Amino acid sequence: MRVDSREGCGFLPTVAVVLATHNRRSTTLRCLESLLDSADADSCRLRVIHVDDASPDGTAEAVLSLIPEAQQILGDGSLYWAGAMRLGLARAYESQPDYVLWLNDDVVLRESALHSLLTLSPDPEGHTIAVAAMRDPSTGACSYSAVRAQRSWRRTVFTPIEPSNTEHWTSGDTMNGNLVLVPRGVYERVGGFDPVFRHGMADFDYGLRATRRHGVTVRVSPEFLGDCAQNKLSESFRDPTLSLRARWALMMSPKGLPPRQWIHFQRQHGGPTWVIPAFAPYLQVLLPHRRPSGIG
Repeated sequence: MRVDSREGCGFLPTVAVVLATHNRRSTTLRCLESLLDSADADSCRLRVIHVDDASPDGTAEAVLSLIPEAQQILGDGSLYWAGAMRLGLARAYESQPDYVLWLNDDVVLRESALHSLLTLSPDPEGHTIAVAAMRDPSTGACSYSAVRAQRSWRRTVFTPIEPSNTEHWTSGDTMNGNLVLVPRGVYERVGGFDPVFRHGMADFDYGLRATRRHGVTVRVSPEFLGDCAQNKLSESFRDPTLSLRARWALMMSPKGLPPRQWIHFQRQHGGPTWVIPAFAPYLQVLLPHRRPSGIG
């Protein structure tokens, strides 16, 4: 396939793919193989930036074996997802590609995925982020997508957008960062990930900064563009079957709801009543059989 500019001249856009990994060799390879299958020679020019956070299972070496031209950044094991993506995005921006593609290593793209995303955001200088709706392969349900914020004082409570299964795209307020295409016209305005965030929240923060402060549109695909399993409630701080000590420890961990990061997110996006959702999850976790709020 060939993507054409608004002026009608055929061109092959450059897409810089940013991928963060840690110790999921086979999962990562399956993801990248599906990426290559989705990007035929007439669709775009891919450039892969791979940030590996000290995987002991040979993930970094396996990626170079599959894609020898991939650029690699090697971490020390302390980056987590947002930290690794922040480094990868900074590297990607250096060459000013037409688009940057955020790609989670547990996504399996459908063959039409890249074409569909480029169709949703056809102008590299435009202000439209294209988000791929993801399907949980176990349940068939929507696992990750763009989301809408509640139109009330609860500005950081979000509802996932289901694929419309029509020819028309749907708009959202922000998104899960599993498979997201960001054009140059957006990343030059919005920049990279906020360095406050180490793991989660960085994708939602980016989307909210884009839509609420820079007038960017977030479009979600009208059909599933890939498979990605939903994170499990069990063994997380939201799991009411765990002891209070275990839930609290998980909540304070980088993959939980670290107070500095969560309060920063709420202060930035929660509006005048931000203090209520900022502290509510920490009170809820102390109550038996309550599921603490949060993102995702």
